[in-house]
Amino acid sequence: MNLFYQSQLNRVKRAKSTKFSRLLLVSALVLLSQTAALYVPASPAVAADACLIGSPCASDPACKIVGNTHMLEWKSKAPAKIIVVCIHGLGLCAMAYKPLAKELSEVGIDGYGVNVRGFGPDRDKADRAKLNCIDTAKDIGKLLVDIRKQYPDYKVYLLGESMGGALAIRAAAENADLIDGVVCSAPAWKLLKMRSTAVKGVVELYLFRGRKPGIASRGVIHQATSDHELREHWLAGQSHKMKLSRKEATDFVRFVSKTDSYAKKVTKSVLVMQGLEDHLVSPKAVAKLFGDIPASNKEFLIDAKGEHLLLEEGKFSPVLLERLIAWLKADQSSPKLDATKLVSTKQITSINVINDQNLSPAATRRLSRLQKLAESDRVVRWAGALKNVHQGLDFSGKIDLPPLADLPHLYAVGPLENLQGEVTIWDGKPLISRVLGANKDGQVKVDNNLVGKACFLVYGQAQSWKEFKLDSSLTANQVDQVVKDAATKYGINTDKPFPFLIEGVAKTARYHVMNRTEAVPPTPGSESHEKAKVRFTLQDAPVSILGFYSEHHQAIFTHHSSFVHMHVKAANDKIAGHLETIELEPGARLLLPNGYLH
Repeated sequence: MNLFYQSQLNRVKRAKSTKFSRLLLVSALVLLSQTAALYVPASPAVAADACLIGSPCASDPACKIVGNTHMLEWKSKAPAKIIVVCIHGLGLCAMAYKPLAKELSEVGIDGYGVNVRGFGPDRDKADRAKLNCIDTAKDIGKLLVDIRKQYPDYKVYLLGESMGGALAIRAAAENADLIDGVVCSAPAWKLLKMRSTAVKGVVELYLFRGRKPGIASRGVIHQATSDHELREHWLAGQSHKMKLSRKEATDFVRFVSKTDSYAKKVTKSVLVMQGLEDHLVSPKAVAKLFGDIPASNKEFLIDAKGEHLLLEEGKFSPVLLERLIAWLKADQSSPKLDATKLVSTKQITSINVINDQNLSPAATRRLSRLQKLAESDRVVRWAGALKNVHQGLDFSGKIDLPPLADLPHLYAVGPLENLQGEVTIWDGKPLISRVLGANKDGQVKVDNNLVGKACFLVYGQAQSWKEFKLDSSLTANQVDQVVKDAATKYGINTDKPFPFLIEGVAKTARYHVMNRTEAVPPTPGSESHEKAKVRFTLQDAPVSILGFYSEHHQAIFTHHSSFVHMHVKAANDKIAGHLETIELEPGARLLLPNGYLH
């Protein structure tokens, strides 16, 4: 079959599958709404002091009335000048955050709990009777404006779980100038067991038409929690009903399906939480969403024992609460991007695990896969183009090197501006090689000062690596295929560029260091570039190779006849340069990055 036709056919199939899945989810939500009555168990009220935002509610001292809606509010006796705005999950209400509010208020963190439209004590009002996530996002934006006006020197964070996590992400994307960061737990995006839930809902609708919750309702609640008491509260209570019309269900599915697209717009600091034992929201989808967030400062916190609820209804563990408070109190200032430098001045991405003691082998494997998925936010970047340099068209600097020093676990290769040396960065350590003396008798000098510019550069980050042993000898011409075969076997997407390392003993190797001495602009053609090369050889020497693989960037950062661009280092980092040819002895090691998996 024609490959293009096959690609188009697959795209159509995926689109139909996505539409079918969404239709099933809508059906499930509508069917469930006819039987499910979700009760929010009461928790001790948190005392509230007077606040300029809203007025006290006579029936609940922990509640404030803002405009025509109720809102949970708490204030601490010793404010740390931090405010969190909490958004609840589907079927719950703002009071689900009472236990968390109590803990936060004790450490100086004030906050509000927003009732999503269609939930809470105001659902009997015409403008708040129906679930409306879009208008709720606007409500949150207005609240943030008021908070900023009244507390200009406070840090403000959004915090949401499940549906609330999706709302927090959207509000963060739309109100970046009003917040300092966002915390989202199991943000609703892709739900598990949608089809089976829809089937159960059909059976429940036609065979069990009574008002008591049936198999579909119980199935969803069992996915959400294993807490028997909490399940019984949800099943037996009548105070909070989830009555979704077909339009409400359709709008909800449409809203959460866009969560990832809004996540790609979030630039403020982010803490994403996910329970490994969550059987309602897909942990894998959340890990992918985390990878798509472009924020310079972000953390993925996996609770290995956690289920769907990690923040609401007091389901947080002591260690999770401790990590949350520490994150909120830390300096989460997001570094600003400098477009002229192409990179941020600081970038911090961390993936952490809590409550991972005594995991079963199956849970350990799931945890490992989830960590790898979360690491897949790694991408290769480049500046300038190899063809412009090789053809003598432009030797000027295209990227400043000093800002790269703040990128952790950075790897990079390219020539210095005006072809006056080579740039190799190895796990954040600069190896800037230049030629001392005349080209004919010159020697390589390597220093670690990251200054100046590169006329083109390819760079990426990798924190951990997977090792493959190469039993046979290896030449430069064989590297393309060997790297691709190993990457395909490991699960790396070879359709996108990625870095690789090779360590071994070179029977023979040749490398060059650029040393252009002319100050005049280059003459078009390959002569200027070729003339600037100073070649050196290595024999029977341990070497380390840094390369970048790509099937789509020939003449951009790989050569026109190859899918790789490689630099070599040796002699305890006293030698570094652009690798031309090599013959490695059998037994070399190929290392592929963990953060570039499918």
